[in-house]
Amino acid sequence: MTHIIGSIIESKSAATSAPLCIAYIKKGQNKLDDEPTIYVDYTDVSHIRDSLEKYNVEVVISCLNVISAGASQAEVNLARACDSSAGTHRFNASQWSIKTPPGSPLPDFSAATLAVLSQTKLEYTIVFNGHFSDYYGYPKVKTYLKHADFLVDIANKAAAVPGSGEDRVAFTYSFDVARFVDDLVNTEEKCPKHSVIIGEKITVNGMVAIAEGARGKSKVINCHILSNVELLRGTILHSP
Repeated sequence: MTHIIGSIIESKSAATSAPLCIAYIKKGQNKLDDEPTIYVDYTDVSHIRDSLEKYNVEVVISCLNVISAGASQAEVNLARACDSSAGTHRFNASQWSIKTPPGSPLPDFSAATLAVLSQTKLEYTIVFNGHFSDYYGYPKVKTYLKHADFLVDIANKAAAVPGSGEDRVAFTYSFDVARFVDDLVNTEEKCPKHSVIIGEKITVNGMVAIAEGARGKSKVINCHILSNVELLRGTILHSP
C-alpha cells in the first residue's frame, strides 16, 4: 500500500516540525516531492535501526504492501529495528483495510507484525479504514492510489456482487485517512492498539445502482458460491 505515502505527505500538519523521511526497499526509486528519501535493506534489522537513528526517526508509519510472506517478514524486521532504535517510540503497522476475520481463507500477514510489536517497548497501532473510495473516482478524484477494480468496474459496466449484495461496506477517502493518521501520530494521548476510522457505509447493490445511474445498465456477476471463496477462486474484474 505504498501509494498512500503521497496522501500522508500532503496531509502532514503544518504544525508538525519534525522532518519526514521515506524509506524505500529498492535503490533508485524516485523521490516524493521534496521529502528526503533513504534506502534501507529490509532484510537487515541492524541496517534499518542505524538508518532510524541516523535520521532521528521518532514515529514510523509503515506503508509496506504486506500481501506476501516476504513483505510480512520485511515489516517484522522493521518493527524489531524500531524497538532497538534509541529514538523511535511509535509504530503504525501497515493494514489500510479491514481486520482479517476469523476463519478467512486469506492469510493474516499483519498478525506476525502485531505479535512482535506486543513484545516491544513501542507504542503501536494498526489502522482499519475499510475500503478506499478512491478507486471509484478515476480520473476525476485526486488520489495517489494505483487504479484497481473492486466490486464495481465502472469503465466496463461490470460488477462482481458477493452473496445477496446487501452486506454493507465501509469506504474512506485516502486523504481523509492520511489526515487521521497525521492527528494520530501527533497526539500526546496513547494510541489504541486498533485505530478504526468510521467511513461511509453502503451495500454493494447500492454501489451498483449508483454506477448504473452514471454509466447505464451493468453486467452483474453474482459471486455467491462459498466453495469458490474457500478455494480462493475469485471473480476478476478488469483492471488496467
